[in-house]
Amino acid sequence: MGSIVEYRCGTCAFSTGQLSVGWGKPGRQEFWGGLARCNPCKTIGVVNLTGTQADSDRRCVGCNGPLTLHEGTSVAIQCPHCGASMKHAAIGTWM
Repeated sequence: MGSIVEYRCGTCAFSTGQLSVGWGKPGRQEFWGGLARCNPCKTIGVVNLTGTQADSDRRCVGCNGPLTLHEGTSVAIQCPHCGASMKHAAIGTWM
């Protein structure tokens, strides 16, 4: 099962909204959600890691900037609005 998480900033109250990471019942062949951040436009989201694309070739859909992949969900992510460290909250699971 995959996890549904949300990153929230305690300083400015920014929230990423619900992010589906991991993989569901069909396994990693269908969808493997990896947490990613675009440094140029500061977007935080999920990318599908099932493809054959190298991690260094992954690009932001908004600005085409390079994405930085984050392992796991407990890693500290910098808030795109104020720069403070955001904390994650486990919301649930998905299949």
